[in-house]
Amino acid sequence: MLGAYDLGGATFSPIVGLSYLNNTNFGTDAHGEFDFDVLNVNFAGVFQIGRTWSLRPTLNFNNFFGDSGFTQFTPSIALGKSFSILSAQSFVDWSLGYSFESNDRLPVSDLHNKLESAWTWGVAIPIGDLEISPYLRFAYLNYSNDNRTDFKTDLGIYLEYTITEWMKINTFLSYTNNNSDKSSQDFSRTDLGAGTSLTVKF
Repeated sequence: MLGAYDLGGATFSPIVGLSYLNNTNFGTDAHGEFDFDVLNVNFAGVFQIGRTWSLRPTLNFNNFFGDSGFTQFTPSIALGKSFSILSAQSFVDWSLGYSFESNDRLPVSDLHNKLESAWTWGVAIPIGDLEISPYLRFAYLNYSNDNRTDFKTDLGIYLEYTITEWMKINTFLSYTNNNSDKSSQDFSRTDLGAGTSLTVKF
């Protein structure tokens, strides 16, 4: 976060993010083609309106390394509202974005350009040093160059345990189901992961 600026009735907080992800399948060589490395750069401008509403324009760029020749650029905007449920903090969120994609493996490199509109609900429940955060997301996707429409559901839970002010461990479990008007694109997927986060303040 690059500070917060008072706009009179609202505050503006620019956020810049940079991440690198290595995804490697193990246990069998059959899925080696799904291994990938990706660099993500994103910028978000968070407008906080009052105490509960927010408006977030975002620019997101992904570059996949290796033989895929895949890049993705997504401008989007989201409107959210937060509220309290006893000691828990909850939110609802509506977003709209368009992904410009280039994939050298496809006969038409921008075949998977898509419009995506999504509704998301989540809640963070604190229990001592543990925070439990379930979420639910419904998305409508229209692939403008592929004459295809998908409806996607994501259901998950995120657990975060605070060890110190600067160190946390976390784990997550998620389930994704995609229903498409092209049956070959129907799928479901379950993901499980864990990690450690370190926070440094300057």
